[in-house]
Amino acid sequence: MNCPICGKEVNRITYSSYDIGIEEEYEECSNCNYYYEYAYGSYAITFGKYYFGWTYRTSSNNKFFKKLNRQLKNSAHTYRQGHIRQFKHPEDFYTIHIYPENIKGEIWKVDR
Repeated sequence: MNCPICGKEVNRITYSSYDIGIEEEYEECSNCNYYYEYAYGSYAITFGKYYFGWTYRTSSNNKFFKKLNRQLKNSAHTYRQGHIRQFKHPEDFYTIHIYPENIKGEIWKVDR
């Protein structure tokens, strides 16, 4: 599978069982720091300064997914334009956490 941001191949790890199917799935791009995670019904995607988190109960027609897809598309365009620095983790790192309940997001500062 290719990264939706930079197009490079991602490292993918899955854990599954015969009874349930895929229980955990992780995809990571070492080129642009895109990260996807699925574990037991919870999902998360991190790229650039964004963190999107949701569960299997989130409705597929929720505005949250429109925002996620729009931001992925915008970030891919930004990356292709050569603005790679924003995808590497700066020293003063923060993320914008976006959930279906809080589509506007909130800024979280990460201490390093």
